[in-house]
Amino acid sequence: MTPARFRALVGRLEQKAARAPGAYRAQVAILAVVGYAYLFTILAVLLAAAVGLVLVGRFVVVKLLIPLVILIYAVLRALWVSVPAPQGERISRFDAPRLHELVRRVRRTVAAPRVHVIQSIPQLNAAVVQVPRLGVFGWYRNYLLIGLPLLQALSPEEWQAVLAHELGHLSGRHGMLGAWIYRVRETWGRLGQTIQTRKSALGGLLFGKFFDVYAPYFMAYSFVLARGHEYEADQAAAELAGAETARRALLRLEMADRVSQEFWGQMKRGAAMLADPPTDTFGQLRDRLGGGLPATATAWVSQAWSRPTNYSDTHPSLADRLKALGWSAAENAPPPPPEPLQGSTAAAAYLGTAEAKLQELYDKRWREGVAAEWKKQHEHLSAALRRVTELDARETQSLTETEELERITQCVSLGDLERAGTLAAALLVRSPDLPEAHYYVGRKLLLDGDTRGVEHIERAMRERPEAVGPGCQVLCEFYWQRGEMEQVDRFSAWATTRRQEEAAARQERVTISKQSQVGPHQWSEELVAHVRETLQQFADVRTAYLCRLLVKHLPERPCYILGLVPEQRGSDRKSAELRAAVAKQLQVPHELMVFILTLNLEPLEQAMQQVAGAKVK
Repeated sequence: MTPARFRALVGRLEQKAARAPGAYRAQVAILAVVGYAYLFTILAVLLAAAVGLVLVGRFVVVKLLIPLVILIYAVLRALWVSVPAPQGERISRFDAPRLHELVRRVRRTVAAPRVHVIQSIPQLNAAVVQVPRLGVFGWYRNYLLIGLPLLQALSPEEWQAVLAHELGHLSGRHGMLGAWIYRVRETWGRLGQTIQTRKSALGGLLFGKFFDVYAPYFMAYSFVLARGHEYEADQAAAELAGAETARRALLRLEMADRVSQEFWGQMKRGAAMLADPPTDTFGQLRDRLGGGLPATATAWVSQAWSRPTNYSDTHPSLADRLKALGWSAAENAPPPPPEPLQGSTAAAAYLGTAEAKLQELYDKRWREGVAAEWKKQHEHLSAALRRVTELDARETQSLTETEELERITQCVSLGDLERAGTLAAALLVRSPDLPEAHYYVGRKLLLDGDTRGVEHIERAMRERPEAVGPGCQVLCEFYWQRGEMEQVDRFSAWATTRRQEEAAARQERVTISKQSQVGPHQWSEELVAHVRETLQQFADVRTAYLCRLLVKHLPERPCYILGLVPEQRGSDRKSAELRAAVAKQLQVPHELMVFILTLNLEPLEQAMQQVAGAKVK
């Protein structure tokens, strides 16, 4: 089912659910039962056949029992959705007694099942994860994951609202059917991924076609209930902590997410100046989250408020969630950014001394995890900074078009998108037809929320096909933020087509056969001379031919082949060593493949001999 058809179906189902919510829930339940009925029917038929063979008891029939038992085992294995326990630092009752007491009290208030394990994670997030012990048959172990940065960003009251929301997903207060459908939806999703990942022929035969038809419809039908579940979980938060606190928690998390994104971006760019990663990264993040919001906070709220609800996620938009929690203002105005926290954070209130221990642990792990990559980034970014400084020291009029583009791309590497856009706009005045300048101008405009950037990006992609991948990614993110999913589909399809074409081109270029078509290389005399001089170093090469490979896919991207005829055709290992040695020595600014002209490629060798200027040794 295409994304467009899925959205259309969900839209119709939402209307259906609104007209008759009880009947709709019954339909979803029946649909869920149909899925389980199919699984049990397959197992029942196989088990009945096995029992029948045992009862018959004849030798020849019993021999048939062995492959049948193997088949039953394979079916059970295909259905066994192995979900690993989430990774995190376990927080015991001894570590944080106030946190455990809060979780116990909140789960009882919202009528949620027992939380078996509480874990801390280093992300700005919180979630309840149910791990089935019996695959699709359930028996869940419940994990509560709590991000340390999240607790450091919220007040104790706001954290209570977030906790009530998370546990509200498992609550029985809003109907056992809703909680069951929530779990079944997660289970079917995992089962489909398991079958795809294992690439089991039996799993594909017995369940592949069924899932191709059933899963999209069940996901669409249950999507409506899952979205309703989000509203119900928000209501649970409001009932426990108050609607105003629940709204403030949602808004503060939205701001914390933006602060966190800026922080990690700045941290990454800091490798330009620092040879080693900082030792107190999570301490810096804590201070940033607990400090006042930047001047851009009002714009952040407006952007989040204008982002509509879409069908790529069961979560409603921020605006819809706040309105459902009672926010209203003249002319549909958004609320102001939340005030800075007063008093202790949720981390201080509920983790106590465990906060410092977890922060120290995450600092150590992060530093060790990024050490190698940080060193590479330091070398790359410090070189980029030096190059930008060199180019800045010269008069702008003296910079060539290539040097201006280099300065722009180095600014992008350094994360200075603002300056990159400004430089690109100036370059566009000088070179109005330059696709790269259009791309960077368009990217900056889109970051500012200006739709004029779309035209610039599209022009760059039409004139520079290699810009299609990054260009479509930027455009998809832009339209996703605006909730314009038709445009997201359009550019996703464009990017997919380009990826498929590039994959076909790569395959075509590495598949050299006797049917390959060749033409003149048209290289400069200086470059051909370099090839000749390099080949003279290899006495094992008797003759060599340089041609352009005539390709069907991406013909605008030329590819060249250098065919070697050795003095003596030896083993495959010696041929591979000769080819690798020649390829390593050749330094050319083109896509070049070096290969040995074996006896199997004699027709290709004859074709290369006929090309004017092909013989280079």
